[in-house]
Amino acid sequence: RFDETEHTFIDAFAKSRLLVMGEGEHDDEVEVAHEALFRSWDTLKDWIAESQEDLILLRQVKNAAHEWNHKGHPDFLRWNHERLQLVYVMQARQNPTLSKIEHDFIEPEATRLLRELDDIRTTHIRRMRIGELLSEIGDPRQGVGILPNGIPDIGWCFVEKGGNITIRDKDEKDHILEIHPFYVAKYLTTHAQYQAFVDAPDGYHKPKWWELFPENYRPQQLSFAVNGNPNAPRDNITWYQSMAYAHWLDAQYRQNGLFEAILGLNPADWKISLPPEGVWQWMAQNGDEARVYPWGNQWDPNLGNMAGVLGTCHTSSVGMYPAGASGCGALDVAGNLWEWCLIQGEYEDEPIWGEYEDEPTQSADGVIRGGSFFTSDNNNNKFRSNHREKLNTRVILDDNGCRVFIIPIHF
Repeated sequence: RFDETEHTFIDAFAKSRLLVMGEGEHDDEVEVAHEALFRSWDTLKDWIAESQEDLILLRQVKNAAHEWNHKGHPDFLRWNHERLQLVYVMQARQNPTLSKIEHDFIEPEATRLLRELDDIRTTHIRRMRIGELLSEIGDPRQGVGILPNGIPDIGWCFVEKGGNITIRDKDEKDHILEIHPFYVAKYLTTHAQYQAFVDAPDGYHKPKWWELFPENYRPQQLSFAVNGNPNAPRDNITWYQSMAYAHWLDAQYRQNGLFEAILGLNPADWKISLPPEGVWQWMAQNGDEARVYPWGNQWDPNLGNMAGVLGTCHTSSVGMYPAGASGCGALDVAGNLWEWCLIQGEYEDEPIWGEYEDEPTQSADGVIRGGSFFTSDNNNNKFRSNHREKLNTRVILDDNGCRVFIIPIHF
């Protein structure tokens, strides 16, 4: 039976003697009045050709799904992203009835790839390739790319439990710091997210983000990314460039109401920043659980892009090792890239947060945490949650990057 809109359409063509309506028990049938209609109406010819192509594709889907099911669901028989896009367009036009097997067969390639990451048996090389494929077809993960308004799309993990942590300074003196609840980005800052800062009209070249840095670094010249895939962590950035990005991102959140809209936070109480060392370590060790490594107390080389496991000299895409997550859910805390922390001011030996400078007035030693793909470490010590290394704030290395945190302004 035809609905009201269809009847209106058919009646108009019938009055023009282009269609013939059935009668009696055949009143739901419509025929073309003359075959000349097929020859002279170009739009109709296009519709017919399109429908024929859709029906051919639908038959191919059904046959391929049957073979895939018959042979035990091997991945090599699944269709790739480009071919599946044609199927999805056909579905939208024709709304065909598909069996469960056929629905499973046309599952998006990105969904299959992400599920493969959850298998601990997936090799390092395969994880590298999965990241590249996701980059090529469009990585669907929240927290990896940018929002429609051009602001980085950060996936935040909340660390609700605070407490006291002991940090050892360069003179081997221990200091007790009090940690309050905070948020940490699930992923290292990606190339796409940092590039949003570079490309924004009020971004990288705006003096405001650099005004407290030494004059020679306002701004510091930006180096190319060794791994320029959008979902790869942004490498080759200094402490200055990481801090400038954090300042810009904080301003974007304030101007666009994102503290409130995304997290329900009062922006007067919070700021986006690089992490104080104690905050980074509290996140990495899962608070007072004091994990030796972000995932636990036993070393496992299969849980991150660490110490040359890939036999390559660059990063993998962010989040390729979900089993290596920290307790709060942050990924790549050990490996992939070293992470810059805030410059640390004078410690105090009482249980307070500690005083930290956001910006040094001259080139100084910064601190990096977490190790990288390139870190040479026979004893695995550099990937421990409590390991710290000093590095000059102006140094550009291809295994340095950053991760942003949201920390309280007032304590």
